[in-house]
Amino acid sequence: MPAQNIPPQGAGYTPIYQIPMTEKRKYAIQVLPDRVMFFGKFLYLNDKNFVSNKGEPAVARTADFLGLGYLSMRSYKRVLQFVVSGVVLSLVNTFCDKVGELIEDANFFLSFIGTALSSDWLDILLKIATYICLGVGIMVFFSKKNVVEISFTTKRICIPKKSLSQAEYGGLYNVLKSLCARR
Repeated sequence: MPAQNIPPQGAGYTPIYQIPMTEKRKYAIQVLPDRVMFFGKFLYLNDKNFVSNKGEPAVARTADFLGLGYLSMRSYKRVLQFVVSGVVLSLVNTFCDKVGELIEDANFFLSFIGTALSSDWLDILLKIATYICLGVGIMVFFSKKNVVEISFTTKRICIPKKSLSQAEYGGLYNVLKSLCARR
């Protein structure tokens, strides 16, 4: 994220508290007396779905602050991926069964000549499709987004949990709570 999107410090922009952007952290937070500003890459929580901010900064009033909390959710896209892989697995299974029947019919006629076709490749294809579906299922089961949700009456902003230390979490909460209580 380019640094030019972060407002300069000075008249009206002196932050009370700020969390700077780093290599590990792809966002920055500045708390001003009347508003909180978010820059960089973060997520909005909209109807239980995470929506990217597309690099646009966000501003929320400190008077609208509701609270901070940890949130862990499964992605609906991953669950949909699992369902699609299951459908593909059943289609591959149906395809292998039909081709297997055709090979058996062909082997009946080829038995008069003394040759036969092999159906081993069908078993390998079915095993590969099964392992892919199983892998996607395990990935969906263990994948969750762990975020810190910062709630305001107008918006819910989420940042990755692993990029925020316990001290930064506590400092941000205390500053926002004290500014909200003054209003």
